[in-house]
Amino acid sequence: MTGHPHDDEDVVHLPRPIAERMACWLRQLESFLDDCGPDTADVLDDHFGFEPAAESISAVLSIDADILQAALTATTPPQEA
Repeated sequence: MTGHPHDDEDVVHLPRPIAERMACWLRQLESFLDDCGPDTADVLDDHFGFEPAAESISAVLSIDADILQAALTATTPPQEA
């Protein structure tokens, strides 16, 4: 074991452009939830059955986007031939 927190998990390989788009999409959703007004927040609370849903989901999106961004930063893209 190398000490990486996810050593015992399967690895999924994604093409870099897809991973970059996913990171961007997560950030956009996080931003939307951070900026949503009280009416939207209330709808989300009702839909998900807990409050504050928008803030909680935004926090999870932020963590996941950070993890994905760190993975993208830790690997260098192949050099163009």
